[in-house]
Amino acid sequence: MELDDADAAGVFALESTCEDDTRRVAEALAAVLEPGDVVALEGTLGVGKTLFSAALARALGVPPEEHVASPSYALVNVYRGGRAPVAHLDLYRLEGDDELAGIGFDDLLDEGAIVVVEWPERARAIGDVATFWLRFEDTGPTARRLTLLVGPEAAREALTSTLSAFRAAARRP
Repeated sequence: MELDDADAAGVFALESTCEDDTRRVAEALAAVLEPGDVVALEGTLGVGKTLFSAALARALGVPPEEHVASPSYALVNVYRGGRAPVAHLDLYRLEGDDELAGIGFDDLLDEGAIVVVEWPERARAIGDVATFWLRFEDTGPTARRLTLLVGPEAAREALTSTLSAFRAAARRP
């Protein structure tokens, strides 16, 4: 997988051919994340969102003894021991923004957690606060198209440098 520069709007289009590619993108993103950032992960079941979340948590320093898994039933898992708390949310069963407050979303932001959200489209408010939005599209048995929208200008520059070994067409989704 390789990448050309992101377009002016901070959109990176990546072609992942295997799980290791997806892990490398997570590692690159982890390098630019700051406490309070929200990473939205959009895509169908089985497309790699939880794999990406686990790789991101590891790259942020969450210890290996912490089993990073989908919080499908708990809705929220918080992992500590890294450079910031990592909150992993699965909103699949939520009905909307009202329920987001009930699972402590604002408290996680106030705590300075890096918040990773699977199924962000289930709560409209996530779009208002997401610093990064990553869309996963299944393009084959192990292939994925990853479209990463990056908010902060400094993160765009850093990611362009970090992901320079990857190739894909940088384009608007």
